[in-house]
Amino acid sequence: MKNFKQSLIPLGVMVLGVVGAFASQKTANPLATVIGYATVESPCDMDILCQDEGGPLCSIWVNGVEHQAFGKDAITQECNVELYRLF
Repeated sequence: MKNFKQSLIPLGVMVLGVVGAFASQKTANPLATVIGYATVESPCDMDILCQDEGGPLCSIWVNGVEHQAFGKDAITQECNVELYRLF
């Protein structure tokens, strides 16, 4: 019985190590901010902070007119990626 208890100690240390490794991992920020661009006078001329997941569409009001903001496509650099408002 004594040998059985002594053999559980290394197992317990290993389990604590694994649990500690997973507990110390940082999680990604679910509300990562990205820069959105609205077309007011020329294409993509007004920038605003938005997020890339969930919620209402990102927009900006300029002179009483609402303009939807879009993210830039990584390949074409056109403002056509839908973004969402920060909460």
